[in-house]
Order: sequence, then C-alpha cells, then structure tokens
Amino acid sequence: MTISIARAKPYAKAIFNLALKDDELLVWQQTLNILAHISLMCKESHILDNPEISIGEKIDLFSEAVRQSPKAINLVRLLAERKELYLLSDVADSYQKLFFAHNKMLEVKVFSARQLTVGQKESLLSALKERYQKEILLQCDIDDELIGGAVMYIEDKVIDSSIRGILQLLKQKLLLRKAHAKTK
Repeated sequence: MTISIARAKPYAKAIFNLALKDDELLVWQQTLNILAHISLMCKESHILDNPEISIGEKIDLFSEAVRQSPKAINLVRLLAERKELYLLSDVADSYQKLFFAHNKMLEVKVFSARQLTVGQKESLLSALKERYQKEILLQCDIDDELIGGAVMYIEDKVIDSSIRGILQLLKQKLLLRKAHAKTK
C-alpha cells in the first residue's frame, strides 16, 4: 500500500460515515469524483505543489466545482491547510471501495485479446455473482498486447488466463521440475 493511500483511507472512512449518516452516499461519490478529477488536472499542471499559488487560491479552484456542498468545501479547506490536496484521488478511490462494500458490489475489470461475446459476458457475470455473492460491475476492454485469453482484476487479485500468462506459468513449472530433478 502506498503512503498516499494509507493517508487517504481515514478521510474516506470519515466521509463515508458522514454520508451514511446523512443518507448522501451517491452525492458524496459524485462529489469526490469531481474533486479527484480536478486534483489530477492540478497535479499535471503542478498547481498543487506550486508555492506561488496560495492556499486560498487552491481552495477556490476546488470550491467552485462543489459550491453547493459546504461539507465538501470544508474537506477541501482541511486538505489544503494540511497540504494534502494531492490525496483527493486516493480518497475518492478508497471511498468507492467502501461504497461498493456497503452496497455488496464488486468491480471486475477484464482485459481480453478480443471483445467478449454477450454469452461470454453473461456466463462470466453468473459465475462471479455465484462465487462472490455480490452485484458485479463488469468492465471489459480489449488489450492488443494479448495474443489470446484474458486477464481479470478483482479487488486486489489478478487472474491471468491469457496465453502469455499460461506460458509463463508452464515455464515456471518446468524450471522448478528441472531444478528439483538436479537436487536428486
């Protein structure tokens, strides 16, 4: 876990608890996504680490986008005063994980050599729902680097059933078998 993710988690938990109490889970998810997007644009432009731009000016950049939410402005002000506005994208990611867990949702990203058919997607969705007992948010993309097969990302797990992944696993097994045979 990176340091910024570790620093972002307490903010995400506090926001999530506030959103849960106020029944504003979706509102906060959208607000954090907006703030994260602005944060990433500011990082690229080196605005957040520019000492010539005052804290007030930095707060104004974010506050304009969330002016309808005094609580979001307070979050921006707090992070700006602590020089931690760079954490906003990690706060949004951590919040989304809490949101998904609360709503029994699981995001699954699949990268395949070719576009999955409707039948393949339905079969995959059914198997994942049965295994994880959660609502599955399936995101499918094509990876031109893959020869065949697919790679799935589920939470912190990677399931590599691509041809490259299978060949690498076979190579490792053969090398282990060869090394084991030499020791006998």
